[in-house]
Amino acid sequence: MDEISYRPPGATDTTEHKGGSVIAAHVHHDDQIVYVSSGLISVTTSSGVWSATPDRAVLTPAGMWHEHRAFGNSRVHALELTDTAHFEHGADVPIVFAVDGLLRALLIELTAARIPAELAGQAKALLMGLVAIAPPAGIRLPKPRDERLARVCAMVEADLRQNIPLAVLAAAAHMSERSLSRLFRREFGATYPQWRSLVRVGHPERVHHDLHPVDRADADGTLDFVVHGEEGLAGPWAANARPGDVLHFSGPGGGYAPDPQADWHLLVGDETALPAIAAALEQLPAHATAQVFVEVADAAEEQSLIAPPGATVTWLHRGQSPVGALLVHALTHFAFPAGTPHAFVHGEAGFVKELRRLLRVERALPLGRLSVSGYWRLGHDEDGWQSSKREWERQAEGEQEADARAAS
Repeated sequence: MDEISYRPPGATDTTEHKGGSVIAAHVHHDDQIVYVSSGLISVTTSSGVWSATPDRAVLTPAGMWHEHRAFGNSRVHALELTDTAHFEHGADVPIVFAVDGLLRALLIELTAARIPAELAGQAKALLMGLVAIAPPAGIRLPKPRDERLARVCAMVEADLRQNIPLAVLAAAAHMSERSLSRLFRREFGATYPQWRSLVRVGHPERVHHDLHPVDRADADGTLDFVVHGEEGLAGPWAANARPGDVLHFSGPGGGYAPDPQADWHLLVGDETALPAIAAALEQLPAHATAQVFVEVADAAEEQSLIAPPGATVTWLHRGQSPVGALLVHALTHFAFPAGTPHAFVHGEAGFVKELRRLLRVERALPLGRLSVSGYWRLGHDEDGWQSSKREWERQAEGEQEADARAAS
């Protein structure tokens, strides 16, 4: 990394950085902790990329050349550790540690200079004690040494929207899947899906989402998010989003649009499918007939939907039932109207699979009248599910199509 400048000693502050802003390569005389109370900032050295987020901080040892890049509007807290023992002078590997509770409060208060001078030394000593026992939380993007691995990594990083199968990467590298998998583990200590999850931290995140409703006159729209916890991409971002954060849109995507000539429409899903269902209802012609089944946690999660007079919306309150169980029960006992529906069934993969069997095998609905997809799957994060989704759905569809042929 090019040597640019030395930061002055005592570089402690709290600053706001716009998404995409870069702090050029520099070095500190003292160790420094970088933390963000909102947003994300990367720390790049000659050996890789690490990230500071609201739940982890990065300590850059004295003498380590590095640069920063903000992803989304970020409030950055930088604490220069003057008058403290150095961790590893001249090291090129930062230390990443988990941040919560008292440690978070100390980082924010010390960098904002809100602690009285006579107590600042004690506060910093307490902070250093907490850092010493904080669990590691490093997310690192090491640079591949093997030329073949470097080539396939470049293929993946060129477009993170594509979930390129390991078999395709192996063919491009002229090696077996097993050998490439071993290479990922040897150099990165991670499987290919795990590495892909890590590399996305250092890039603007991309997810597929439905914008609804849209007011074209005022250029205004609404994004609904389902937050499943602290893992994943969209949910944690939504939980920490602030006015001024930047989103980049592309699209539209997806292959489903309600057929205005259909005998009737069947729209089924959980919370994750609700924006798409709402958008589909608005696209239906005034004369259309639709049966809509939406499963949500409770009555508070119901939403006002714009739909033609012939649409009947049934809200199912999950409570303590497994996700999708009420939908499967409702559709199993539903008296289907005459004619062939155009069906949309999206949500958790387990119940989607069951309903696909119901519609395709038991109801003999033609494939061209089905839009079926597992948006997510219980027990899997986004990358884990996306890496296995194609094979899982291929196997499920193969079994059900065999049953459909046998039943015909």
